[in-house]
Amino acid sequence: MDEIDYDCKEVYELISSGNTDGVFQLESAGMQSFMQELKPDTLEDVIAGIALYRPGPDGTNSAIYKK
Repeated sequence: MDEIDYDCKEVYELISSGNTDGVFQLESAGMQSFMQELKPDTLEDVIAGIALYRPGPDGTNSAIYKK
């Protein structure tokens, strides 16, 4: 874990492109679309995006993430 580069620009570009088939938590069409819109550039953005994508009690995404 000490050698993982959490600031790898290419990883965030890949996630932002929506090309995440087979990537746990990011592979659904809806999540791919959401990540394309969010354009995360930090691990915290990815974490927040995954948490916020989950539907709220009314069945919608009740929170909007603003960077």
